[in-house]
Amino acid sequence: MTNLDEYIKKELKKGFSKEEIKETLTKAGWNENDVVKALEKDYKEEFSQYKVKTKKFWLILATIVIIILLAGAIIYTFPYLEEQKIESCRNQPTQIKKYNCIIKNKLYTLPEENNNEQKLEDKNEP
Repeated sequence: MTNLDEYIKKELKKGFSKEEIKETLTKAGWNENDVVKALEKDYKEEFSQYKVKTKKFWLILATIVIIILLAGAIIYTFPYLEEQKIESCRNQPTQIKKYNCIIKNKLYTLPEENNNEQKLEDKNEP
C-alpha cells in the first residue's frame, strides 16, 4: 500500500468525502490521474464502521416507523372503543345498571357550577 492509499484511508476514516480528498491532494501537487485511480479503490471494505452505521440507521428508522404505526392504530381505534362502551351501557337491562356502567366507564360529564351562578346574576340585573 502506497503513502497515497494510506493517506486516503486515513482521511476517509476521519469522515472526509472522496471529492474533498481529491481536491486536497491535487492542490498539494499530486498527479490528478494517480489520485483518481487511488480513489477508485473500494476502501469501505476495510472500515467496519460503515456497515455498522447503516445497520443502526435502518434499525432506528424501522423502530420509529413501528412506533408511529402503533400510535396511529391506537388513536384510530380509540373513538370506536368509546362507542362500544356507550353502546354496552345503553344495553343494560335496568336503569341502575346503566348508571353504574356510565360511572364505571367514566362516560359522564359533571355540570358546570359557574353557569348556574352566571344565570342567576343575569336575572338580577335590571
